[in-house]
This record gives sequence, structure tokens and C-alpha cells, in this order.
Amino acid sequence: MALKIKHVFELSELSFSIPGYQRGYRWERKQIEQLLDDLREFTLLRVDAELRDEAAENKICTTNLGFYCLQPLAVLKKVNEEGKEEYELIDGQQRLTTLYLIMSWLLSNNHLHHNKLYSITYDIRNSDFFKKKEFEQGVSSGAPCLKNIDFYFMTKAYEVIGQWFAKHQENISAIVKSLFPPKTEDFNASTDKELVEKAKNKLNDVRFVWYEVQNQESSIPTFNDLNYGKISLTAAELIKALLFQENAHVSNFKTSNIQRSLEWSLMEQNLQEKYFWGMLNPYGDNMDLHMEYVLNFVAEDLYEKEKQYFDKKKWQRSDKDWNYLIVNDFLNRGAESKADRVEEVWGMVRMMYDVFNEWRNNRVYYHQIGLLTLYIKRKNKKNPTQGALEVVNLLRELCKAYRDELTADFDAILMKKIGEMSAISSSKKLSEIAYGEDDNDIRKVLLLYCAEISMQQVQDAPNFPFHLMDKYQVYSLEHIHPQNLKDAEIDFETLKSWYENKKSIVLSCEEYSLDQELQTSIANLDTLFSSKDAEKTYNETKDQYLKSFAVIDKLFDEMSGMDESQMHTLYNMTLVEQALNSALSNNLLDEKRRILKQYSTELMIKDDNAKRTSYVPLGTWNAFNKYYSDDVTDLKFWTKADREAYYTEIEKVYNKYHQ
Repeated sequence: MALKIKHVFELSELSFSIPGYQRGYRWERKQIEQLLDDLREFTLLRVDAELRDEAAENKICTTNLGFYCLQPLAVLKKVNEEGKEEYELIDGQQRLTTLYLIMSWLLSNNHLHHNKLYSITYDIRNSDFFKKKEFEQGVSSGAPCLKNIDFYFMTKAYEVIGQWFAKHQENISAIVKSLFPPKTEDFNASTDKELVEKAKNKLNDVRFVWYEVQNQESSIPTFNDLNYGKISLTAAELIKALLFQENAHVSNFKTSNIQRSLEWSLMEQNLQEKYFWGMLNPYGDNMDLHMEYVLNFVAEDLYEKEKQYFDKKKWQRSDKDWNYLIVNDFLNRGAESKADRVEEVWGMVRMMYDVFNEWRNNRVYYHQIGLLTLYIKRKNKKNPTQGALEVVNLLRELCKAYRDELTADFDAILMKKIGEMSAISSSKKLSEIAYGEDDNDIRKVLLLYCAEISMQQVQDAPNFPFHLMDKYQVYSLEHIHPQNLKDAEIDFETLKSWYENKKSIVLSCEEYSLDQELQTSIANLDTLFSSKDAEKTYNETKDQYLKSFAVIDKLFDEMSGMDESQMHTLYNMTLVEQALNSALSNNLLDEKRRILKQYSTELMIKDDNAKRTSYVPLGTWNAFNKYYSDDVTDLKFWTKADREAYYTEIEKVYNKYHQ
């Protein structure tokens, strides 16, 4: 390939096309602002030099600052269907597109002294997006073009650019001069090429490293050579390039590639859906391309197919590009044509994705498989690497079973695995596992209950959002009826709030007027909380006041029919977020319900992108609303009948998987 340095202003009348094998535009605020900050820093140096330079009056800085060089553009010169010359962009799409958006903003806001910008078209996308400058409409416009994820990111980038320039208005002129130095149009009029080149070299402007590929057969090998091993380019993108390269197909490659590219984009888009991804991968958005996950399974199947051969290569699964190495090697050997092998690999990609998608769309499979992957993550809290491997191994096992077994057999496999992973480790009965002793067992059972309750809803009801469990860390064990106060576990202000919430209820009780001990306790606490130095007084004489708190606790336990045998068991436990656990504190049932509602106003909304302060599982919500109780006349207390009905439901769910 030919290597040279090209000035940004020299690109003005060029046309660039983005081939289908390229990844979409994905620059976000951080990368965009970094580029703009770098341009600003360079232009500040340039302005300082102009002030010192004798030639400043000519408005062309000749002091040798050097130039600001953007990372490479790799291109292949071609002739398009209209017979016009254009450059296929092999590498540098993110930078070139961002710079185009920067210059478009400058042009639209009357900062450029000309309107000549290079053009960008896409092989598989609507290029009118640039021609009509649809990115200027903004993300909030809801324009149809924004349904395309690439155009959405570009529109968002344009907004970021505008926001940055609004903060740095004093630097706009200098940045423009660095991109388009004044009087550069004179270069085109000059016939002395040597003189022009000398003048250009003196400019302290912005330039690209320009790689022009000479091999006209295919740009894919160059694409691989440039990007192999780069952090910004994943094995998934390299494999995509291999599958979509034109010379891999004997005939109809253009149509085939367009179709494949569209299918790939649809798969990627669907996998990014949070419910789908949460079912498959409880470790979150840990991949630039979610298709990488699918390719993990494809590469493993290829490896198992010819294990003896691949073992000789001594590649390690831990290698970042292991998937790519396997697929690339498979495509480039064997008696079959490369086109046939491409078809075979693409068929494996589609089949694997189709399996995952069928699970996602089956209400039972979605909940059961999502629960299994979440169990694995919870089991491996201290070793996420091991956990991620176990999740992949589980899904691989399930994929094989799903393809090979009858539906009834696959259903039985899922039931058995959930039974194994949800089984309590304690030798106690289910009704006996206790808070503080068997916390992991309680969490496993409550997770099973919450997922199952969601699964049992009507088909159109929201699925259990596995991704929100980790987002909000909904693993804290909450007592439905408040446990008795212990000074070591609760701060003074919380104690005060607890007392204020319960005092009115105590005073309205018949027991108050009949019980001298209760009256004395109320009087002691009134005196305490009305004093100037209440907290100090409390800390100095804790024992006296702890006895008063205990008397009130006893009253509420009696009113709820609560005894210690059920206080810390599944009869009285549920799952909430840790922050929500603290907010609920030791309040009574009706106050806890109010707080739950306040924290999760979007509980039943399908779109989890809405702002919310917490996530409350449906199973938890049902408990606090006495969903399983026959009598719901008193919403203040978690009665014995409430507890029995709630536990019965949990037990029914547990026994379903533990026959």
C-alpha cells in the first residue's frame, strides 16, 4: 500500500463509501470530546505561534509547530456504479465520521468560509442521512432514521459536538483555521506543484495518515492486517469481515453479503435487548459486540468438530482472538470451497442465535434459564471468571440438549438443574432455615419464588428482569414484620423515627391503658426524645431505654401474633435492594408498603429504561400487599394467617422442583 500524509482540507471533494463488513459508528461522548480537546490544545499552540510569527499578517502560520495528525485512514480507490471515483474506507470510519460531523456543525453555524465537505455513503444503509443532514434534527426529534442504531449514535455525537463548541466558543475560529487554513484555495490555482507542496508542508494544520491500498482484489485482508490485535476491534468484527468478504463467494456475493449484514445487525440489536442479554449473560454488557457471545459457541463447535487438528495449534481459549483464530483457520483449509465453508459457519451462527432467540420468546424457558445463569453468578461471587465459564458451559450443555432431545426431555433437564441449584444446603426443613444462619439458602429459595411468580403471569405480562437484580443488587433479606430492635444495629435517628411511627398506634391500643409497664416505657421514651441532649443521654444510659424499646416491640409482636419461631424464617423474609432495606427499617407493614411504592413507581412498566430508584420483585410486592391472604382488612400487621399463606406459596414453588 502507498503511504502519505494528507491534509484535511484535501479531502473536501472526495467521496467515501463504508462497506458492509465494517462495524457501525459507536463513538460516544468520551471519544468525541477527547478529539475536540486535542484539536483545541493544538490550535492554542498555533494561535500563540501566529502572534509571534512575522508572517502572522498573512494569516498563515509558518512557525514549524508540526501538525496534528489523526490516526490512519486506510482506503481503496474504486469506481462506483455511477462511474464516479470514490474511496472504500477500510479503516478509520469512526474518526472520519466524527470529523465530518464536526465540520458539518461548523458549516451549519457559519464558521466555515466554504461549503465543500467530503461525502460519506454506506453500502447497506440509507445514505440520505448525510445528504439531508438528518443528524441535525436531534435525538429528541424521534425521527424515523433514529431507529437505525448507527444513525442514532451519529445524531447523539452531533449533539455532543454542539455542546462542546458552546463551551469553547473562543476557540472556534482557531480550530477552523487548523482544519482549513486561509488562502489554501490559492494552492489549487498555482501551477508550480513543488512550490505548493513546500507551502503545504509549512502549514500547522490537521492531517491524516493516508494508506491507499494498491491490491484491487479485496480490501478484507488489509482490514484484517490493520486491525488484528487492536483493542477497538473484536474477534467478532474480524469474523464478520471473514464471512462477508466478497471473494469468498462464487456468485451473487453482493446480494448475499447485504442479506447477511442485515441479519447480523438484527441479531446484534436483539441481543442488546436487556431482558434477552440478562437471560444469557448475567455478567452484563461486557462485550462491544454481543454477537461475540454467539461466536463463542460457534468457535467451540468448530473446535470440537476437528479437535485433534486444532490442538496442534496450541491456541489458548484465554486468548482474546481465539474465536477468530478458529474460524479463520477453518475457512482457509479443507477440500471444500471457501464459499461452502462460509455457508457452513454462517449456518452455525444462525442456528445458535435461533436457539437463544427461541428461549427468549418462550416464557418458561426464559425464566428457567435466566434463573440458572443467575444462580451460577451468585455461587461464584468471588470468582467471576469461573462463573462466566460455568454459564457458558451450562448454555452449551442446554443447547445440545435442546437440539437433540424431545421437548419433554428438555423440560425435564431444566427442572432437574433448577432443583439442583436451588436446593438448600442445610439439613433443616425448608420451614426452619433461618436469617443469620442460612442466608444463602434463603436467598436461593426467594430467587426461585420471585422468578416463578413472574413466569406464572399471563403471556403478555412483564418477564422477570434478571438484569435489574444485579443493577440494583436486590439480594438483601428484609423482615416483613420488623425484627426486634437491637442498639448495635440501628442508629439513634432511626430509633427516634421508629418511635414516632409507632407511638400513635400504641396510644390507641387498649393494652396501653391496662399495662403499667407499657405506660412507663412510653413516658421514658417521651422524656428521652424531648430532651436537648437526647442522643448523648441515650448513649450514656442505653440499658434503661433498650428495655423500653423491648416492651413496645413485644406489643407489636403480640398484635401480629409473631413469635421467634417464625420471625427469622421464610414466613417473614423477602428480597429487596440494600438501600431499600435501610429505608424500610423497622417500620410496620403499611409504612413499608408506602416506601416500596415510593421507591418503585414503575414496577409494572415493561420498559425498564424509565427512571426508577429501585427494583421491587413481583414476589416481594405480593408479600407486602398480602396477595395470598384471605383476609386483608388490616394492612398494618403481618399476621399469622398472612405468614402461613405466604409460606405456603413459597413451599409450593420449591416443591415443584424438589419432588
